[in-house]
Amino acid sequence: MAKQLDSTPQSEEGTRNVTIVGLGLIGQSLKRMLPQDDINVTIVKRGMQVPKSGTGPIYVATHNSDLPSVLEATPPNRLPDLVFLQNGMIAPWLETKGLQDNTRALVYFGASKNEMGELRIKDGGQTVVTGRYAAHMTWLLTQYGFKCQDLQSTMFQQKIAEKLLWSTIFWVMCEALEGITVGQVVASYRPQVRELVAELLPLIEVTLPAEAAEALEVEGATHNLCEYSNAICHAVPSVQMALAEFEWRNGWLLSQAKTELHMEWLRKAKVPQEYFVL
Repeated sequence: MAKQLDSTPQSEEGTRNVTIVGLGLIGQSLKRMLPQDDINVTIVKRGMQVPKSGTGPIYVATHNSDLPSVLEATPPNRLPDLVFLQNGMIAPWLETKGLQDNTRALVYFGASKNEMGELRIKDGGQTVVTGRYAAHMTWLLTQYGFKCQDLQSTMFQQKIAEKLLWSTIFWVMCEALEGITVGQVVASYRPQVRELVAELLPLIEVTLPAEAAEALEVEGATHNLCEYSNAICHAVPSVQMALAEFEWRNGWLLSQAKTELHMEWLRKAKVPQEYFVL
């Protein structure tokens, strides 16, 4: 349950007003975290428009493939308020839309529903955010009891690389190993995780600022990926979502180079051949 606080962060106008675009598991999780007696919450579902007259952060909790529709539904004056929560290599796309300076977060909490349809949220302990509304998201998660760090751009770039590795490696291994959990992958296949990190990390490093690339190393990245997986040890990543976002995750890495181990695990996971044609 969210704790009732005396006030929300007021570093930006309108932080008592929050918009959530998309009401999937992440959108539902954010809605639950908000102390709604103290916050005005607007939910924007598929086909709806973001209010032109609104203020405050707009948390974009949609699949990557829905991002073009989100932009179409957002009035120009509200574009700076968009907070992107997506996995994968979305930075080049954001730059083409002039949104490279918008708030971005890398969400490290697991959300699922039990057999009764009840939402369960498990903190992975590594969520990070950067940008205009970083203070707001940090407040949002910490008042709910979850961890969240407000990072400068260089450190955030390092975390982008690690989250891309996690969202690329773990769903493939879980699927290839007959649907085991991420915790089981760490317990039984940590050396193979490290091998994939060592193979794929250089493909990401060359796209990062020098300072961020220098801070990355295989052992540290492997440790952080495994630590997150252990925190949500019973999770099994969605294959459907991973394939829907393939071009932003594994597909982006394949566009840089079709490396041996990556291709081997994709085949073990029985990823259809058409996904390899970029």
